[in-house]
Amino acid sequence: MSRATRQIVVVHLADRGMSPTEIADELGVSRETVRRDLNSTPPPVASDEAAETAPDVAADEQPVSADTIEITDTMRANLNVFEQAGQTAQEAAELCLAAVALSYRGAWKFQLYPPGMAPQIAVVQLRPYTPARRT
Repeated sequence: MSRATRQIVVVHLADRGMSPTEIADELGVSRETVRRDLNSTPPPVASDEAAETAPDVAADEQPVSADTIEITDTMRANLNVFEQAGQTAQEAAELCLAAVALSYRGAWKFQLYPPGMAPQIAVVQLRPYTPARRT
């Protein structure tokens, strides 16, 4: 995840009520990094009008008909991967949609992309696996 993307995610998670420690744990970064991201100045906004045109959560919560989504063989194969990890198809779809929608909203809010244009997602960063400790 790029620094700019991480800053967007940090601000979003903080806005949703997560503490800096929780955010650091979630993203696999230090609390100091989260603190810096929260205290950094967001990218400049060109105009108030542009900021107002960026869709927000409420604006994009229009109902989507299940009939508009065709489950292809590729989607089935990808859903099977999530099921191997113990997630339902519903949980997988919600997770993926939420992650990508968060990226879109952040890109529009901070004017990294024009509102309504699909951002190119270049990197997905995974936290290293750490087995649970047994006591």
